[in-house]
Amino acid sequence: MNIWIVNPFDPLPGEAFRAGRYAFIAETLVRNGHRVVWWTSSWFHYSKSYRSADDFKQRDDFKVIYIPTPPYRNNIGMARLYNHFKYGAEFRRLAIQDTNSPDIILASFPPIGSATAAITVARKHRCKVVVDIQDLWPEVFLLAFPVNLRPIANILFTPFYWQVRGIMNRADAIMAVSLDYLQAGQRRCETEKPGLSLHLGIDLASFDKRKNSEPLSPIIQKRPGVKWIIYIGTMGKTYDLDAIIKSACYLKNKNEIKFIFAGAGPELQRIKEIAKSENLGNVCFTGFLKADELNDLLIKCDIGLNTFAPDAPQSFPNKVFDYLAAGLPVINSISGELREILTQRNAGLWYQSGNPESLVKAIDILLNDDEKRKKMAGNARRLVEERYDRNKTYPSIIPFFEKVIEDHEKADISAT
Repeated sequence: MNIWIVNPFDPLPGEAFRAGRYAFIAETLVRNGHRVVWWTSSWFHYSKSYRSADDFKQRDDFKVIYIPTPPYRNNIGMARLYNHFKYGAEFRRLAIQDTNSPDIILASFPPIGSATAAITVARKHRCKVVVDIQDLWPEVFLLAFPVNLRPIANILFTPFYWQVRGIMNRADAIMAVSLDYLQAGQRRCETEKPGLSLHLGIDLASFDKRKNSEPLSPIIQKRPGVKWIIYIGTMGKTYDLDAIIKSACYLKNKNEIKFIFAGAGPELQRIKEIAKSENLGNVCFTGFLKADELNDLLIKCDIGLNTFAPDAPQSFPNKVFDYLAAGLPVINSISGELREILTQRNAGLWYQSGNPESLVKAIDILLNDDEKRKKMAGNARRLVEERYDRNKTYPSIIPFFEKVIEDHEKADISAT
């Protein structure tokens, strides 16, 4: 198969501290004899800087096309929306002119503009297009508004909702990073589409290399008898960070507990100021860490926190797979698929988002019962080994694509 990937923001192979979803998909396809062309943006989302075309070595079976786009600094704002608009428009212009037609196009969603452009291009090249839902737009933008203004914002977003409905209806198939997101996409379709729930997952082989390697110089020292509770990732308004810092306040007289924030973002400074004003000696901030540093730290921890703000449109975020790979029980605030799986597999606890007392209660349950915590830790590791190891799950994209193409060819024959 000749596959085009339309994704402006994911890291290219070797570009980030570890392989992202699309880099792993691309390498999986190439490793199985398929050809990949990745249409990416010249502006790198994660470093907020321009990419260099020399950073990726072009191959016969894997090429990257850099589309010139304007910069942006904030993840939510008009500058980023304009960047996405320019990416979609330029991709449409260049791809329609390309004479090497693909068999199938995999388009990430969001952005809305590039997914729309991918559908237009697919019709021009008479090929199939699969939309991969990674986030719920425009719902995620509602969190940027004060709670009392969200109903008004929701009305203003009506044209975007209709545009998303059009994308889902015109796509030939839908992929998503969770079953919840896949079902959300299907609900917007007039007729059911072929679908694949392909979780973000984790490369366990890469993660486990750290277990058998010489440990790096520790970011922080762990004293005997102290339990580490960790939050990793972006620190923004989408996340229930206040519940964590307030829990640290409630538990600050317990010397055997330390809360670790391993990440950065717009809310980091505010959380640091709270920790300072409350004189919280049980809180530590590491900033973003390289993959090996993060893995070394996770292995030493005892509990992983997946804390999202109330009503945040999330389902199965990346950090959960890191926690499971490290064998950490997960305290989680998201309902739906994730809560059900963690409960069924006895790999974590749920707490009520926005309720620090609920979070403290979950922490106490795990810290006061070593046997329960260790059993959940073992269950967490088995869960990721069985269901979320990318080396086992990502190859399923190949028969899925083949079936979508086969159905397309049968439809063409029937029409003639």
